[in-house]
Amino acid sequence: MGVAIYRYVHNSFLETASADTLAITKLAAHEINGNLLGLLDVGYDNSYANTVIRDEMSKVNERANIYDIFTVGERGGSLVYLSRPESSGYAIGNPVEDVYANEMKAALNSDGTVTSVVKESADGHYFITAYAPIKNKDGNTVGLLGLVYKCSEWNRICRRDGKPRYGYEKAC
Repeated sequence: MGVAIYRYVHNSFLETASADTLAITKLAAHEINGNLLGLLDVGYDNSYANTVIRDEMSKVNERANIYDIFTVGERGGSLVYLSRPESSGYAIGNPVEDVYANEMKAALNSDGTVTSVVKESADGHYFITAYAPIKNKDGNTVGLLGLVYKCSEWNRICRRDGKPRYGYEKAC
């Protein structure tokens, strides 16, 4: 019975966390200047455009429980990171990891999407990722905003005394 109740709570929370994360990501994508994002060139981390976009991402980061924030776009036929907070170690033009490329490509052609899996970090925190397209003034998609949202409530529900409940080592 305990596992069935846990699974119900798990599924309910996942649906709520997914919807909330996607809504936050869509709202935040509207705050990113798509015209400037479209101008970013590989190798120009200190450009005016990248500085403005980083400032916009920092403002989003201050208002939400975000673990990571980044922008992605196609350059030279490849999916690459366009802008990311300076502390991340990623420069404009770093290729998107293969494990994320398909979901990001699909998100570029959508109204926004959220991953169906809650991921656990090495330090035992749970995260959910959402993507929303960033558009320029003409309404064309020029990139993608990615938010990795820290599921604090998920962490509380899934763990007790620092140990996973009911033997679940990973969420979902």
